[in-house]
Amino acid sequence: MGIFGSGPKNKQKRDDLLRSPLTRNPFPGRPATATADNPPEKLLGRDKERSELKSYIVKTASTDDRPLIIIQGETGMGKSALTSYVFNEIISGQMDLEGMHAYAAFIEAYGEARDFRLNSFYSQIMKSLEKYGQLEKIVGRMVQFIGQTVQKENKAYFEQIFQSWNPHETLNSTIQRLNDPMQALGMVENVESILSIFLSAIRQHWRSIDTSFVKILLLSQSAVKERIKALEALKTGGRHGSFSVSTDADAKHILNILMDLLTAINPHSVLTIFIDQLEELFDIEDPRKISQKIFTMLLTLRQIPKMSIVLSGNNQAYKHLMDNLYEDARDQIEQWHKYLHLPRLPADDVTTIVFELLTKFWNENQLSFDPNYPFYPLSERTIVYIYEKNDRNLRRTLINLHDIFNSFKEYNEVKDLSDPIKAIGDLQIISNPTILPRQIQMDFYDFLTSDKIQDKDRSRIPEVGIFKIFQILKENLDYISELKESPKMPRSGKRPDIYYRLGGNLYHYDSRRIGIEVKCYRKGTLIDRTNVMKTVELLKQGDLDYVIWVTNVELHPETLASLPPDIKNRHVGIAPKTKEQMAYLYWAYTFEKAMGRPPNFEEAKTLLERIGIPSLFISEPTKLLQIEQERTQMEDSHRAEIPLPSSESEDQTIMAVGLDFHDWAKNFILNRIEELRNAGRKQINKTKLYNEFLNKHDLNNSEKYEIEFLEILETLAKASSDFRTTKQLVKFS
Repeated sequence: MGIFGSGPKNKQKRDDLLRSPLTRNPFPGRPATATADNPPEKLLGRDKERSELKSYIVKTASTDDRPLIIIQGETGMGKSALTSYVFNEIISGQMDLEGMHAYAAFIEAYGEARDFRLNSFYSQIMKSLEKYGQLEKIVGRMVQFIGQTVQKENKAYFEQIFQSWNPHETLNSTIQRLNDPMQALGMVENVESILSIFLSAIRQHWRSIDTSFVKILLLSQSAVKERIKALEALKTGGRHGSFSVSTDADAKHILNILMDLLTAINPHSVLTIFIDQLEELFDIEDPRKISQKIFTMLLTLRQIPKMSIVLSGNNQAYKHLMDNLYEDARDQIEQWHKYLHLPRLPADDVTTIVFELLTKFWNENQLSFDPNYPFYPLSERTIVYIYEKNDRNLRRTLINLHDIFNSFKEYNEVKDLSDPIKAIGDLQIISNPTILPRQIQMDFYDFLTSDKIQDKDRSRIPEVGIFKIFQILKENLDYISELKESPKMPRSGKRPDIYYRLGGNLYHYDSRRIGIEVKCYRKGTLIDRTNVMKTVELLKQGDLDYVIWVTNVELHPETLASLPPDIKNRHVGIAPKTKEQMAYLYWAYTFEKAMGRPPNFEEAKTLLERIGIPSLFISEPTKLLQIEQERTQMEDSHRAEIPLPSSESEDQTIMAVGLDFHDWAKNFILNRIEELRNAGRKQINKTKLYNEFLNKHDLNNSEKYEIEFLEILETLAKASSDFRTTKQLVKFS
């Protein structure tokens, strides 16, 4: 709506804002990666994954389950956004609901975190707990817990020591008390005093209590002289009094004491350790060595109650991790982990994110969005195409949008990018104009088969596109001697949609006359007998030597079956066009508008192959004549069994990963899983399933195929109750 109108309300004011160097860019620039310190303001498009992650954390608080939560996906899918957002929900207290206490530490897997020895990792945990206010919260609750326990044991003694302090006061009040230099020293001395007297009563709740640990916690979060030294010793494991953490065994012991404290304060407590950007490790460290270190540390942490681990990294990081572990270690992780795969966001979710960012931008500048131009100066489809250009990677898409909006300031001009076809060229959406991104293929196919156009125009559009491409070929090839659009042929009086002649000139004496019939329908199921017989007459009367069909439906089967073998074999391309071929038919028509130029010669040849015109019929006529001679040398009884080569075999090698691949993969996965379930199977390895798919469709393995196949598999699993995925397996319900 509003794409080709005069523009939104207050267009001049909007354009002035977009051009102004003082105006904030509505989109995040580089690096556009969320961190614990810079989480997204709002997590869009990942509600399901966020809910699932939080449910795993809540389950750890209420049960003995201690999962390793693996968050996996391609770079830029929002893994860091998800982990940093949920982490900040925890540290802000939003998950301290319904009697649960949730704490969290956030560790980015580079720098000091590369050392995955447990005592070093202990240090990382403590530093994060202190940095994000979790340690302050823990100590405040610890002081309240000790106070409440003593008050219950001996109220008179408690009141004598603490006088007016109420251990049931709000947590913030206790934290303020500890941070007040006028009160802190007295509080610390009093807590240390009652600790020695009532240790046995406290130990009934906090079984593993260690007084040296209590003291260093207390000193590290109180406004006393020893605070800095105590905090440094707590974070590094250095010696302070009788406290020190110098070995992995010490680290495990202290972490167990800490978790015992948290469950003494509240049985429904959980500490979640977020380890983000795992891929950074494998860029620096030896993969086998670091994989073993990570596994050993994870195995140790799993023995600590009420602690959950969230491990986040890209697909390559997990491949490194699993490939470099011994089989029994891989099996343990497979049994232990909960798997959260982040597939590429649906395009609709991305347009929603862009809409919200633009709406916020206009609101900041006292302008409401115009419902007729909600994405100004873009359009919804333009945004989708930008998303496709960036391989459906949200992070790269937002950076790309940031650069586009910066260009308005740089050139002092707001470019209208609302027409998605023109935007394909203006924004260089397509790096190779002979390979359309899948979403553009889908849009072109949908348009060509929609009810927005009549069947007459539906056939006319691809006919014009094909004719334009043949004009380019004729200008560059000396063996295409004639090219006409819907000429009346001299012998039959019939008109092929397109007629061209190979040879028959000074350069190539021998010639072959070829007609192209273009028939596209929205609801039709067959090319009727009348249309088929028209081409039969053109062949029988000698007006044409071959007819190439370009259609999305079948030719009338009874009519085809009744044709003499020689006439039937001169009908080429009678199989209905695939969705991808239909998309390229529309692309041939709209190429010049989108790219601002016609296809060059090489592009024109490739586009005809994409459409399904056999390369034999745009080659020198000698190649076609040679095949004819070979056929005439065969016995008449076998001649009908040797049809001319078609484009069918080429499609699977030249096509990009697009609509046909997507349909093949989706249908294969659903059908194969149903077969396996019916056969009583419980699971199948993902790699095995992928290889079965390649074999079925005679495809060579490629990284792009594998990524797309697994993405489709994960998306189907999310929507299905019949099967689910783990890191390596597909498991059936």
